Amino acid sequence: MKIIELLAESASQFDPILIKFWNKHQDKLPEYFRTGETGCVEASNDLADEIGGFAEVVPIGRFSGSKKVGGWLYTDTPQTDLESFTQKEIIAMKKQGLDPNKEQDRVTFITNNKLEDEFKWIPHSWVEVRGKILDPSGFYVDGRSGQFDRLVNNKSNLLKRYTYF
Repeated sequence: MKIIELLAESASQFDPILIKFWNKHQDKLPEYFRTGETGCVEASNDLADEIGGFAEVVPIGRFSGSKKVGGWLYTDTPQTDLESFTQKEIIAMKKQGLDPNKEQDRVTFITNNKLEDEFKWIPHSWVEVRGKILDPSGFYVDGRSGQFDRLVNNKSNLLKRYTYF
C-alpha cells in the first residue's frame, strides 16, 4: 500500500502540513527520512525550509548536564547499531577486548556494563510550529505510524515514553 493510500485512510490524525509534505516527498520517506539517527534531522530541516520562518527545528537529543531534557524516544529493546555508541563508549569497548564493528560484541558491552536502559533511549528531532509539534519523519505518540511501530512493541502507557519529547 502506498503512503498516499495510508494517509487517505487516516487523514484526520495527521496535520495537513504533514500530509502535503509527505505527498511531495514520498520518494524520501522510507529510505531517507525514517532511517538511522539522522533521518529525523533531515526531514525536520526539509519541512522547516518548506513552511518558512515560523517553524523551529527542535535539536536532536538534548542534554542539560547529564539529564536528557528533549528529543528522546524510549524503545522496548536496546538500540545496538554502531551509531548509537559515543566515541567514549567505543574506546571503553575496545579496552574490554570487544570489537565495536561486531553486533554481538556491542550487545555484550551493553549487557556487561548494565547499559540496557540507557540504550533504549534514542535521539530524535521534530519541527515545532507555533507551539505545535509536527514530526515529518513519522513518529507519533499514538504509535500508529512511522518507525515508532517498529521500535516499540508494547504500546501501552505511550505518554510516559515521551517524557522528553
